[in-house]
Amino acid sequence: MTTFNWDQPQRQPGKALIYVFYKTLLTAIKIFIPFLLTILFKDSKKQGNVWEYTAVFIPVLALVVAVISYRFFRFYINELKQLVVQKGIFTRKQVVLPLERVQAVNVQQQWLHRLTNLAEVTFDSPGTSSEEVKITLTLQQANALKEYIFLQKNNPEQPVVTAAEKVIPEPVKSYRLYDLDPLSLIRLGLTANHIETFLITLTFGYSLLQNIKSASDDYYNKSMDLVSGYMVYQSALGVFLVVLLVLALSVIISFFRIVLKYANFNIAAVGNRFQIRTGLINTKEVLVPFSKIQYISWRANWLRTKTKLYVLQFHNIGQLQLKEAQKVLIPLTRLEFLPQLLANYHPLLSADGPAIRVHKSYISRMYILVLLPLLAVVLGIAWFYPFFYWGLLVVVYNAGSIYLFQQKFRMRFNEEVIHIQKGSYGSEDLLLLWHKIQTVTVQQSLYQRKAGLASVKLGTAGGSVTIPYIPLETANQVANFALYKTATEKW
Repeated sequence: MTTFNWDQPQRQPGKALIYVFYKTLLTAIKIFIPFLLTILFKDSKKQGNVWEYTAVFIPVLALVVAVISYRFFRFYINELKQLVVQKGIFTRKQVVLPLERVQAVNVQQQWLHRLTNLAEVTFDSPGTSSEEVKITLTLQQANALKEYIFLQKNNPEQPVVTAAEKVIPEPVKSYRLYDLDPLSLIRLGLTANHIETFLITLTFGYSLLQNIKSASDDYYNKSMDLVSGYMVYQSALGVFLVVLLVLALSVIISFFRIVLKYANFNIAAVGNRFQIRTGLINTKEVLVPFSKIQYISWRANWLRTKTKLYVLQFHNIGQLQLKEAQKVLIPLTRLEFLPQLLANYHPLLSADGPAIRVHKSYISRMYILVLLPLLAVVLGIAWFYPFFYWGLLVVVYNAGSIYLFQQKFRMRFNEEVIHIQKGSYGSEDLLLLWHKIQTVTVQQSLYQRKAGLASVKLGTAGGSVTIPYIPLETANQVANFALYKTATEKW
């Protein structure tokens, strides 16, 4: 049986230097992109050997930084059951993470990890950014460290020992909830948020053009003359074709993003936590303890509401420190799976009966506070650049979004849980146990005071939930009951 000693300061395995170099090289390339574009679009007669020198300089610089970073990185578990990570080149940094505060240990494998039998271990813990504690280990070491940490958490009275692998007297109960079949994966890809990808693609294209402009005005002017000339010649048809081309590219990009993200997805209940695996090239394994889930939400855009596809998220402790790309979202391809995912939290409330609604004045106030300034900005820019009149579509979109939000909002509750239904063009459901609430804030603007309205913000360790524009009396009742449940029930 292989054993690992975690109580002595140690470096990451030698193979981890490959991954450190890879990440450092990518960072260096991003930093030097404007400089590289300058060389790339420069007149070839004037380049000489500058490109060759630059092509050598960046990898050499990345390798030097990677080697130094690797040698200065240490980690170990001390006698106080704390994971200690020491890193930094010029500024030394030490991160101390008590094992008892670790909510989840995540093991992730990118394509380079798989080639070298490595894995990146990250830790979810309140108040600690996931960027601060990342350790690259062999896959065997990563799994052993994960089991060792949970062994220490489950047996706090036992002294720290150096053996990472132990025989557990009683096997942990485990059962798989469901996998994601290929047809459902394709449906998810086809119904992704293509508009969001479209806007990202436009932003990226504009940024690239600005970099080309700074590198070579000649190339930039030729490109813009070609595009603008065609669009002017073809008038509205040219604009339509360009937008259609970018939109088609966005659909392809968003489809493959979803496929890469959710391929090989499966979720299982292992002991007292969910075990989630997902990813085709970059594989993630995330553990979500039942007791650490603050609230649960599931949402769908307009396309997915028509095909009954949703994406569910567990908002657990430490969620606020995670970047969006690091969060593991659960594809919910059939509503029959929902009761299994809610079983260890709370059953879904019935949609029948009275519900708290958002007051109709929410629409007029949002139109005044949001749409009028947005409309003024669009018209102001369009006065000088007529093409910007297309921005009026954004105003119309937001007008519909505000109206639909007010129409769809419903809040139902009993003595244990709150169920909120909301959304605009899509839909979102949210389930929140009263005793998970940590802070309650009743907010009133000047207009709300005159109208006898208020907004309630319910804060949890996994994020906050806002109930806008409801009667002040109702808002105070919600706040008082939330404080009562928090004080009388164990969190």
